[in-house]
Amino acid sequence: MTPSRQSILNALSGALSGARAALTSPNGRRIIYGLAVTLLIVGLVIALNALPADIALKQWRYVMLIFVLIAPLGVITNTLETELTARLLNVRFGWRRAFKLSVLASAANVLPLPGGPLVRTVALKDLGVDLKLASSIVIAVAVQWVGVILIVAGVCFTILNIIQTGITSIFLGGGALLFSLFWMRAIGSSFKNIALIMSARLFTSAVGVVGIWWSFAALGETLTLIEASIFSLASASGVAVSFVPAGLGVTEAAAAALAVIISLSPALAFVAATLYRIIWLAFLLPVAAIISLTSTTSGYLKNRPT
Repeated sequence: MTPSRQSILNALSGALSGARAALTSPNGRRIIYGLAVTLLIVGLVIALNALPADIALKQWRYVMLIFVLIAPLGVITNTLETELTARLLNVRFGWRRAFKLSVLASAANVLPLPGGPLVRTVALKDLGVDLKLASSIVIAVAVQWVGVILIVAGVCFTILNIIQTGITSIFLGGGALLFSLFWMRAIGSSFKNIALIMSARLFTSAVGVVGIWWSFAALGETLTLIEASIFSLASASGVAVSFVPAGLGVTEAAAAALAVIISLSPALAFVAATLYRIIWLAFLLPVAAIISLTSTTSGYLKNRPT
């Protein structure tokens, strides 16, 4: 017997209520943040094991640049997007809570389920947002992100004279953006907030492009920024199959496939994407650990944002 839509919503509501109860409990927060740190360690180990033994880092300064500049910027942009997602529904997390939430969501993405979206949905529901509405806005924002990436990559393909692929990517991206725009407007989001989160997405994409550009440079491969921008599509593939833990392996495989289009070594692209993930996880791990250690004295979902 096929479960009804209401029964599915009731089951999801129960699961979210349980997650919220855990997050608002001091002991629950300690356990969940501790689990987040563990998940980040697992993700880091998997990424390290994916590196071929014969690959050598030739430019360590680029590794350090990613660690001290790109990774922190990534956390900042994730925090910004988390807060802007709430504002699409005319509620606010507050910047401190948005920061913790973005770190926890990044760690939750290592789970074999869409952990990041689930964390954000739980947090929105705690602010009094209806479950259906919270789920809808999280999905709509993800669709918008995929649309932005497809258009950016499509423009880059076109500049590189890979016309058919570029036009297809732009067409699909435009469709995703229009779909997310109508979706957000139907939910009640203002044009201002939609424009703000789209701008944040563009900045996030730019940060990611520079990160992958420097990852290739660290391995001794010189790309143009236009060529590096194409690999932003690999991130979109990780979002599209979010049931795979953090897109682990999927993002890297997509990078290898994209490398063929621009006549680049697929193996090198796979390694560059893996290296970028390793540096990102290496930065995020101590941040999550600090939050874990302080989670018993600083509330996560318990107090309303100021």
